Amino acid sequence: MFKQTKIYLAMVLALMMCLTFVNFASADDPSAEGINKAAIAKVLQTPNGVDISALEAMFSFKVKAVSVSGTNYNSTTSNMPIFGTNPNISDGFGTFSVGHGTDKTVWQLASGGESPDYTHTYYIETGDIFADYPWTAPGDYLYEITENKNTYTPKGAYPDPNSDKMEYSNAVYNVKVYVRAYEAGDDIPLGKSVGDVYIKGIGAFRVTTDANTPGGNEKVNPTPGGEGGEFDYSGMSFTNKYGKVNGSPYYPDPDPDDGGPNNPDPTKPTHQTLYFNKTVAGNTGDPSKYFNYEMTIYRPTVVDGTKLVYRAYVVDSNGIVTTTANGAGSGQNYIDFTTGTTKTFSLKHGQSLVFVDTPVGMWYEITEKASDHTPSASAVYATGPAKPIGAGSVDTDYVLPGTLGENVRKLLFVNEIASGLAFTNTRQDGGPITGLDINDLPFAGLIVLAASALVVFVIVKFRKRQDFD
Repeated sequence: MFKQTKIYLAMVLALMMCLTFVNFASADDPSAEGINKAAIAKVLQTPNGVDISALEAMFSFKVKAVSVSGTNYNSTTSNMPIFGTNPNISDGFGTFSVGHGTDKTVWQLASGGESPDYTHTYYIETGDIFADYPWTAPGDYLYEITENKNTYTPKGAYPDPNSDKMEYSNAVYNVKVYVRAYEAGDDIPLGKSVGDVYIKGIGAFRVTTDANTPGGNEKVNPTPGGEGGEFDYSGMSFTNKYGKVNGSPYYPDPDPDDGGPNNPDPTKPTHQTLYFNKTVAGNTGDPSKYFNYEMTIYRPTVVDGTKLVYRAYVVDSNGIVTTTANGAGSGQNYIDFTTGTTKTFSLKHGQSLVFVDTPVGMWYEITEKASDHTPSASAVYATGPAKPIGAGSVDTDYVLPGTLGENVRKLLFVNEIASGLAFTNTRQDGGPITGLDINDLPFAGLIVLAASALVVFVIVKFRKRQDFD
C-alpha cells in the first residue's frame, strides 16, 4: 500500500511540474528570450528582366495592439503603447512604411535571389519597430501586423501593353513582446536599476501566409538582418510580386485590323516587344526558301493572370504579310501562341515574327528545323549591341538553348526593351567565291586567250632577235 502511495505521489508531482512548465512557456516563451529587436521585411519578387531601380513604391504595415497579459487593448486607458507613425489611439494601431520612393531606400538582392524559373527576389526592411520605447509596465504585449494594400499606383491595367502589376501579401503575424522588470540578482545593464522594465524576448508567429492560407502559427525570427539565419532579412516578411508588360503607350488592343483606335502597329519597331528576324546569306543562299521553326513560350510565374494566348504577326518591308505559308490559319493574318504549348511557324528572307504585348520575363525555347543552309543566331535588342550565340550545322536541328548552356538560356527572355533573335542562314557552293557570274565566262575566256597570244608573240620576237645577233 505504501509503495502504491509513493507511486501516486510521484505521478502527481510530475503532473504539477508539467503544468508549471506550461504556465512558464505561456508567460515567457523560452525560444523568444534574447530576441529583443523586431523588423518588418518587404520582399519583392520579379521576373527576369524587370528593372526595379526606378520603382517608386512605398509599402506600409499596420501594427495593431491586441492585448496585454490577456486583457484586450483599451483605448480609454491606453493600456498598451502604439507604435509607428500617425498612431490611431481609438483603433489601437500605428503604421510603418518602407520602400523605394522619396527616401530612395535601395533594394537588396537576396542571397540565392534567382530561382530556377529566373524569379528575382529583392528585399528592404524597417528598423527595429520597438526601438527606444520607454516601456512603463511589465506584461505580455500582443500585436498583430498586416500589410496595407494598394499603396502602389500601377501604370495601366495589367496585362495591357505598357502596364505593370503589384500583387500584395496576405500575411498576418502575431507578435508577443515579453516586457519584464529587473530584479535583484539579475544581470542589470549599466544605467538601469531594479524595477526598470525591459524587453526580455520577442516571439513572432505567422498566422496567415502570403498566399492567404493558414500559417499554422509558425515561429519566425523577427531580428533585423536575419541574424545569420536562413535569410538576409527579418523572418517577419511580407512578399509582394511585381510584373510588367512591354509595349508602346497605345490602347491595349493587339489586333491592328479590328478598327480600334490607337492600336499597336506590329510593323513599327517601337511597338514590337519580342521579334525573330530572318536573313539568308551566301552565294547560293535561297531567299525564297521558308525555314521552319518550333517555339514554346512561357509566361512568368511571378505574376499570375488569365492571359494565356499571345498574338504574333509576320512582317517585312511591305507591312504585315502573314499567310498560311508562315503558319497562320486560313483567312488570318496572325499566329496565336499559347503559353506552354509548342507552336510551328515559318519565315523566309526579310521576314520577322513580332509580338506587341509580351510580359517582361517571358522566356522561350525555339528550334530551327534542319535545312541545307547553315544556321546561326544572335540575341538582338532595340538598344545596345547584339550578342552572337553561335552557328549550328547543316541538316541538323538548331535548338536554343539546347545544350548551349545557361549563358544562352539567359538570353532567351523578354526584356523591358524590345528584344529577340536574329537568325541567319548561309549556304555556299563549297568553293571559294570568285566574284564571277557564269554569264561572264565567255568574256573571261577571250581575255585569257588574248593574254596568251601576247605572251607567245613576245617570246617569238625575243628569240628572233637572239638569232639575228
